[in-house]
Amino acid sequence: MALPSKSFFRKKALKLGYFKLPLLSAGLLFFGPDAFTKAILFEETKPIASGKIEAPRTGTGAGAGAGARAKVEKGTLSGYTSRRDYLNLYELKSHRRMGIGAEVLGRLGMVGITMDLNFHPKNSATAGIGAGPQYFSYSLGYRRTLDDRSLSPYLGLAATRLVQSSDRPIKETLPAWIGDYFLKDTKSDGSGFQRTFLSPQLGVQYTQFYGPSAGATMYLEILFMWEASSRKVAPIAGLGMMYYL
Repeated sequence: MALPSKSFFRKKALKLGYFKLPLLSAGLLFFGPDAFTKAILFEETKPIASGKIEAPRTGTGAGAGAGARAKVEKGTLSGYTSRRDYLNLYELKSHRRMGIGAEVLGRLGMVGITMDLNFHPKNSATAGIGAGPQYFSYSLGYRRTLDDRSLSPYLGLAATRLVQSSDRPIKETLPAWIGDYFLKDTKSDGSGFQRTFLSPQLGVQYTQFYGPSAGATMYLEILFMWEASSRKVAPIAGLGMMYYL
């Protein structure tokens, strides 16, 4: 029995091809375009859509890779959630123990560099150095965080020392509260000054918990600068930024 020639199969293929367009048209008429779209997408994505994403197994046994699979379900396809994300402020401070930042017009004078050491999620030791026209300052303090949300209040207490850094007469101070409250008797006669302050403070801070900027903080605080020798009090406000490492 002779086998069919190549031309025979070519003609059959062409005849089947002629029916493709009418079949597609009938399908679109009865089932709508969505059915074909879903079918095509399912066929093209069948290797990853037919089952769950499996994480690589790092050991043997039935439980191997279970923890990694849980991370896959919660996170991204890489299998791990970002290490920069935190649930609240207390969790962030328990992992990032030190913060470095800067502030203006606060207890350190015109500008200052500050540092926080979180020995407890709610409790921090603070330190800073600052400067202004013809003076410098340094400070040590304590801060108590009152809430774990991104916008949270805090209380604090700090001891600050302001020291004149030149022998020239001080005609004007920045910020103005230093001269207006505490240097009226010394700022024009050329004598140096040294002032020690005790400053209770009430503030509010906003902290970012997730993403590339996790750990960044902005804060606004009100301070009551009490000077020991004159027993005068100056209410002031300070603004600062900090990043927890």
